Amino acid sequence: MKPSSNLVFWFDKLTRWSDNLILILSVFACTFFVYKSFNLRMILGFFVLTLILGIHILRRIILKRCVKLSPVKIAFLFMAAVILIYFFLPNANRNRDTVSYMISMVICTGYLLFAEVSEKEVKLIGKTVIAFAVLFSLYVLLCGIFPNVYWWFLYPHLSKPTQVMAFHYIPLGYGVPVGGSYTFVDYVIALAFPIAIGFILVKVNSKLKLSVLMASLYLFFAAAVIEDRRGEFAALLLTFALIYIVTVNFKNIKEFKKRLLGGVASALTLVILFVGIGVAGLAPRYISTLKIVFKNLEHHAMSEKELAELEGDYDFDEMEDLEEVDISSGRTELWGIAFDLFKEHPVTGIGWSGFAKHVPAEFNEAHANGGNKAVLNVHNTYLQFLCETGIVGTLLILTPLIYIFAQTGVQTIRLVKRRKEEKFKFAIICNTASFGIQCFFLAINVIDMAFYHYKFWAFYVVGVALAETALRFEGYAFGDFFTNIFRRISLKKPALCEESVKND
Repeated sequence: MKPSSNLVFWFDKLTRWSDNLILILSVFACTFFVYKSFNLRMILGFFVLTLILGIHILRRIILKRCVKLSPVKIAFLFMAAVILIYFFLPNANRNRDTVSYMISMVICTGYLLFAEVSEKEVKLIGKTVIAFAVLFSLYVLLCGIFPNVYWWFLYPHLSKPTQVMAFHYIPLGYGVPVGGSYTFVDYVIALAFPIAIGFILVKVNSKLKLSVLMASLYLFFAAAVIEDRRGEFAALLLTFALIYIVTVNFKNIKEFKKRLLGGVASALTLVILFVGIGVAGLAPRYISTLKIVFKNLEHHAMSEKELAELEGDYDFDEMEDLEEVDISSGRTELWGIAFDLFKEHPVTGIGWSGFAKHVPAEFNEAHANGGNKAVLNVHNTYLQFLCETGIVGTLLILTPLIYIFAQTGVQTIRLVKRRKEEKFKFAIICNTASFGIQCFFLAINVIDMAFYHYKFWAFYVVGVALAETALRFEGYAFGDFFTNIFRRISLKKPALCEESVKND
């Protein structure tokens, strides 16, 4: 062996671990709490990610491995390029947060670009993500049932911003913040939840593993309820419902009846779980929200005569106060501001991240995060796209998002019919996971600004990478960049491989 060949051999052997890019990104996404809750600078995490990506790129160059792009990757790259262009336009609001956001997006895009997920990596991703989600869920449950554990033993060691957030929000009925955020645990659960369902769908070859996965799903739901994030919980329920619907083979009557009974049993179990948590006093915001909704419905349903007859039993001042309570936590006011800005600048918008400049000072005083940070976003990603990038930018950003989701949905329907075939097992796991992750984020973006969080990209890229991996596992090939540029991007099947996909 020549000296140069010997060096290449050892370099290949020592850097082989860097091929697991999506596994590395999954671990990064699930350990975000370290950077925020323990006062470590996020730049350290980005630096480590960049270093690993650099090693992988160098490995590709030395081993002369080309990058093959699928229509899914091209759609994502197009979306990322559009966002970067809007960030560099003169009317963009370039501050510390938006710079961090762009750094996160660029690095995560690099991971997607060079990723080639193997069967072994899929298994490791599944085990890792589910394990983290179980740990976080148990942590949330522990702190919810025994709050003194949090205040006495954990709270003193957290970073100042996390302490401020906990001090302000826990008394209002929220669970414990993790990663300096009240959405982080829900994001990890949203990542693990559809992955677990994917393994259940292919019927893992162990009753014990199947039981553990089923128990994990109920644990995730319980933790999501106790975290008291109404929007994330609703998005998780919607995700579960959509996965359940699209993975049913309606032509197989026997299977359909079996899945229908299973769905009813699951729904009843979730209702009992929710009621039990509510009775235990671990979800006060849900209970108070339901009380307000029912009181207002009751008030509106009664005629003036009925109200007059029951005057002695009603405190009308209290009823008026209930009507004034905004269960959207100020979101409707933000949506109104955003829509007015869109009407003023319908084509080009006011500039990327420009909405923060238009939030009234009094609103910030009333709704800022524990008085620690001003409200910067609309809390509706799609409205924020409209007001900041106009119709043009919204279409350019949403088209790739919708295309990737539609591609994943079409493949889901295609694979359901072949679920019993062993060679499609990993395609189904990846596809179900990707579909669920995308469902969650598309839903939560209606009432939150998930797309505008820089932690969003790591979670979303894992989902997109699994969508492309599902296509490869199903047996379809992707060419280089220029081949794919001229290949039509549609929801039809990509080019068929001459040989079945080989995995590490």
